[in-house]
Amino acid sequence: MRQENGESKNEGGRPSQYMYWWRKWKKERGFINSHFEYFFTDYFDIPKIFYENKKVIDIGCGPRGSLEWTPESTLAVGLDPLVIDYARFGISNHKALYVNAPAEKIPFVAGSFDCVSAFNSLNYVDDVDESVEEIRRILKPSGILLFVAEVNAQPTVDAKHTLSSSILDKFGFDIVERRTYAKPADKGCYDAILDERNLAPDDGAANMWLIGKLRKRN
Repeated sequence: MRQENGESKNEGGRPSQYMYWWRKWKKERGFINSHFEYFFTDYFDIPKIFYENKKVIDIGCGPRGSLEWTPESTLAVGLDPLVIDYARFGISNHKALYVNAPAEKIPFVAGSFDCVSAFNSLNYVDDVDESVEEIRRILKPSGILLFVAEVNAQPTVDAKHTLSSSILDKFGFDIVERRTYAKPADKGCYDAILDERNLAPDDGAANMWLIGKLRKRN
């Protein structure tokens, strides 16, 4: 579902998310995914040991292998409505269980997961409010939500929604961390939020990256 630069264009009748990943796959001759461990751990000040014997789901995971770094005892789930299309990228060789479903209808019972991640994916869903409610439902009490999204951006064909920084408040969780970063034209999502020089207050107008670490109340 997600893209790493927040841009989308339809090409050749295929979903632009698929075409984006196809170009990345050809360019990289596979997918580089080593950076994800940092963003799930040190970036959000979470020790890797936290994930042992835990259940983690990445919403709008894409085909890169965002959960390949997880400990062997972790139940890792990637949720994306394009899983069938992503089969050509070899995702069956990943450790994660890939589930072909949208964020509005997550096929797991309430309180299933210790950690939910949504990295640059909520702009792409069909219904933001339904997706938020589903994330609320599947996260355990005291569970952690890790969130990254582009805010203040004009809608595109695929990224249908203009989100604001207030999206974090919709979850009704305790907000442990909330930051916004400028969105340089020459940097993708992860490069931008790694550079503290891009840290900036949200003026509600300029395109920015929003990051959040939230904890569900007991």
